Amino acid sequence: MGKGREVKEYKNSLQERLSREEAYYQFINELNDEDYRIMRDHNLLGTPGEITAQELRRRLEGAKERLASQTGMENREGDGRIVGDSEVLGENSNGDSLLEWLNTFRRTGNATRSGQSGNQTWRANA
Repeated sequence: MGKGREVKEYKNSLQERLSREEAYYQFINELNDEDYRIMRDHNLLGTPGEITAQELRRRLEGAKERLASQTGMENREGDGRIVGDSEVLGENSNGDSLLEWLNTFRRTGNATRSGQSGNQTWRANA
């Protein structure tokens, strides 16, 4: 009888994992592009079947809260003045660095994100 019980427990655990995987993929498929990028770029996706949709949702909300607080802090200088976009990006007032990046991107079709190692690239969605 011990063997039959082990088989039943194994089947139940497989069924539970399959259910978690299904919920995982449903959650991922329902994300908008911005939320998916946040999850992907911050390595929050986890392993299908090992993480619940509720945990994914909690991770996403936590990441959004951290990003919102970081953005708020980065956009302020010590004197409380809001910094303009061109100053945050470190560009000239005429936007030469952005124009240079766009031209490079247009020629190559992708551009490695600065500060990242490996072959992480950005793609344009056509």
